[in-house]
Formats: sequence, structure tokens, C-alpha cells
Amino acid sequence: MGAVWGILAVAALLLTLGTGSAVGQTRTPGIDVSRWQGTINWTQVRGSGIRFAWAQATRGLTSPNGNFVANMNNGKSAGVYMGAYHYAFPGNNSAQTEADYFWNLAGPYIKADGLTLMPMLDMEVWTGHVGASSYTQWANQWCNAIIAKAAAKGVTVKPVIYTSACMACNFNTGIAQWGAFIANYNGQNPSTGTPWSSCSNCNRWGTWHFWQYTDTGSVPGISGNVDRDMYNGSVTSLVNNWIAKAASSSGPVIVDNSQSGFSASSSWITATSATDKYGSNYRYRSTQAISDQAIWTGNLATTKSYTVSAWWSQGSNRSATAPYTVYHSGGSTTVQRNQQINGGSWRSLGSWTINSGSNQVRLSCWTTTGYVVIADAIKWE
Repeated sequence: MGAVWGILAVAALLLTLGTGSAVGQTRTPGIDVSRWQGTINWTQVRGSGIRFAWAQATRGLTSPNGNFVANMNNGKSAGVYMGAYHYAFPGNNSAQTEADYFWNLAGPYIKADGLTLMPMLDMEVWTGHVGASSYTQWANQWCNAIIAKAAAKGVTVKPVIYTSACMACNFNTGIAQWGAFIANYNGQNPSTGTPWSSCSNCNRWGTWHFWQYTDTGSVPGISGNVDRDMYNGSVTSLVNNWIAKAASSSGPVIVDNSQSGFSASSSWITATSATDKYGSNYRYRSTQAISDQAIWTGNLATTKSYTVSAWWSQGSNRSATAPYTVYHSGGSTTVQRNQQINGGSWRSLGSWTINSGSNQVRLSCWTTTGYVVIADAIKWE
């Protein structure tokens, strides 16, 4: 896309967004910035309708963006939700090494202040993956390291992965537990289009959360071109799902299928008809001898014994052997539950000692065929 499109896009967003609310607005505009944008007037940026931004903090084991701290502080002061991002070199360093370097600079600005966008991992270099068997494992190691560092200071985060639509083929479905920030300059209207207009076979998430739709955008307060982004939801959704929160040291941690802590492929279909569901909807999938899991990721504040429970809607077409795998400090344990009965309430999967930080429960479709498995909600308590 050219600069003319960037100007038109800003004008359109000003008409529909401005500083007030827009009737029917379902997507939220943002930007991402690096050293190339220089000094930014964030008050003007926010006044143009931009609601969120990522600022580059680190690149491999360097810190090229001297404006990072100013961007984080001034962006938040102007009312823009600000996140820090790391440009990865997985072929040069281990994920832990790069996570440590990123956190040393960005960590002080990743807070539960109501204005911190989730940290983002920029994956564009595909020359190897030090200390990991795949790019997915390397990215997962980086994300889990950041989650643990944030949890240690009482902050709950869920990182976002940036990549282009076609380069997403370098990942497997294990990447789907994180946010999807997909680059595709396809010329589609960012308010109605999709970054998966090409290379849809590389869509490991079954969806997208953020879309970088041009690198030649124009925004008041920034000199020259800037990357323009769109969030696939409202501002309220952005705040509820992608803003860092204070870790809770008491009370249960519940992850519903409609929240950012849940991920599943597009083969897991969204449904609303069951009256005994948790929340507004649930996901289901036909049983099949294939590895395709629904994943719940909960961020736990302390290491202790937790009872892990599942909620499902019951029915005669449900699996009687739905296989849940719970991850804990001793490894993982798979248990089967009969989803034909006992729906509409919390049902224990068992109790285990579980470490603080990011922990998962997975539901597989690999069980007796001819039924469906229901992925609704998980609770750690």
C-alpha cells in the first residue's frame, strides 16, 4: 500500500472513531513504532484515533531504539495503550538469553497500570532456533520466560506473536496459545478485511487478533511512514483481553473459551445452543484420531496445590471419554471425563501442586470416534 492509502485510512478512521465512540465499531486502530519513527508527539497520535501501540525495545541482544522509554511513558500519558516488543534472532541466541535481555530493558514498563499492552515477540528471521527443536518451541520458551518474569512482579501477561501470513507456516499449532499479530499488506479495508487473504493454510491460530495492514501509513504526530495495525475487536475487548493485569493471589483462576487464554484451531466450532454452557458460548469438535487440541492457559500467582476443574455442556452426542491433560509441577496427567452427563457445573479433574506462572490444560479430540468433545471453561482453585 502507498502513502495515499495511509492518509485515506486515517481520514476514514477519524470519521468513524475520533475521540468518541462509534456506533457499530468492532475493530480498533493502532500502530507499531521503532527507531525509524524518531521522536513522536503522542498527544497528536491519540487525537487521531489511535488507541494502542507497540514500541520496539530490543533487537536480538541490542537496544537500537533510544526513544523506547519516552515512547512508553509519553504514549501512556496521552492515553494510548502501550506495549513493548522484541525483534528476535532465534538462530543466534537461546530464547532465555533474548528474554533476559528484553526484560532488563522493558520489564520496568510492563506493569499492571491499566495501560500496558501485552509484550510482543517479532518473528521475522528464520535462520535456525538455538536451544529449541523448532521455531514454535523457541517462541514458546521466550513467551514463558516473560510470563514468569512478569508473574514474579505480580503482573499477568500473555505475549503476542508477530509474523507475516506466509511465514506463519514456520510454526506449528503449539503457537496458538499466544496472540496472533499477522502482517499482510493485501490492500483490503482494515475495518472489514482479513490478513489471511493469502497463505490461509499457515493459519495456526484459526483466527487473528492483530493485523499489520501497511508499513506506509501516515499518522499525525509522526514524521514519515509508520506501520498501521488493527485489532480484531472493540476497545473494551482489547482492554479485557490484551492489557496486563495484576496477578491475583487469592480466588480461582477461570479461563473461558471466549477469553484470550484459550486457543483452538478452526476445526473447533463455536456454538451457543446448549443452555448449560459457561458464559456466552462454547467450542466443539468431532472426535478423530488426530492431534488437534483445545488449550486453556491460566496464569497462577503462587506455587501451591490446585484443584483443576472443567465445565462442559452435556448431551448424548458428547464423548464419554473426553481426554483432558493437566500440566503441573510433576509433569502432566491425562484424565477422561464423561461429557454425556454432569454438565452445567464445575467437575474436578484432580488436584496437583502447580507452579506459579503460565500453566495449561488441554483437551484432545483423539478418543472414541462418532461423538464430539466440548471445550468450554477451566478453573484452577
